[in-house]
Amino acid sequence: MGALEELYNTLGALRSVKKGLDPEYLNDVQDLSKKMMEGLSKTTGEYRHNLDVKKPSEKALKKMIDAVPSSLS
Repeated sequence: MGALEELYNTLGALRSVKKGLDPEYLNDVQDLSKKMMEGLSKTTGEYRHNLDVKKPSEKALKKMIDAVPSSLS
């Protein structure tokens, strides 16, 4: 299993049991999630700014933006 799939599964599991989690732990997980979203947004934005080097297809670029719309800001 790849890292993305593992993260997706873990987040799904945490989401399904979040009412039973210790609030302090949940806050830490929320902070990590926020940092990850910021990093993902930054990475996607940087990728988009280097399109002259990367040259993804228009379809792939649209999917990337649809998946991480915060990268546009």
